[in-house]
Amino acid sequence: MDTVEFLYQEASELDSFLMSQGEFSLRMSADANLRKSMLLASASYLEKQICDLIIEYVRTRTTDEKIVSFVNGKAISRQYHTYFNWNEHRCNSFLALFGSEFKKAFGTRINQNTELMEAISLFLEIGRERNRMVHQDFGSYTLEKTLEEINTSHRKAKLFISELRAALLGSTVINENA
Repeated sequence: MDTVEFLYQEASELDSFLMSQGEFSLRMSADANLRKSMLLASASYLEKQICDLIIEYVRTRTTDEKIVSFVNGKAISRQYHTYFNWNEHRCNSFLALFGSEFKKAFGTRINQNTELMEAISLFLEIGRERNRMVHQDFGSYTLEKTLEEINTSHRKAKLFISELRAALLGSTVINENA
């Protein structure tokens, strides 16, 4: 269980408690804030996974820490949100950063796996919604998704990370949704 799934579990318990106490307006307020927190936690988790994976990949290619440090400082630090076209439902711009051969090979993988296609779409949706929320007055922003929908999107989006890890590092894909 990752931190987002733990947050979902805690939020569900709080929701049940507030309902059992008849605290309906407090429940609505807590729910609105918890949904925002959970979406931010999901987007943050996914960002960290992608950035860590890139560093892990670079380390498989070199033992020179100067190169790793350079990549971390110039290609990763504060660059994550430039990797993706958040208004798309595909990740072609990101895949192209690894070269046309990798983009084509991963594209074939996507086309053969509808769950992966959905995972990428949800991954991008989480990032897009996060961007809207933090740039459109976070305090008054209305997030339409329920806690359960956010949790489901998060769990499914993690397949993209798992498949990307397998493609870059040659490791076996572990389905964390099972």
